[in-house]
Amino acid sequence: MQAWLEESKHRIEVFFIPPYSPELNAARIFESGCKD
Repeated sequence: MQAWLEESKHRIEVFFIPPYSPELNAARIFESGCKD
């Protein structure tokens, strides 16, 4: 994987986010607005 990322770094950008990040989760943001 690391070698592929090195070869492809001019075409893609990888973002590492924490495993639990509700502020970055669009589905959770939508659900919070739909609660009764």
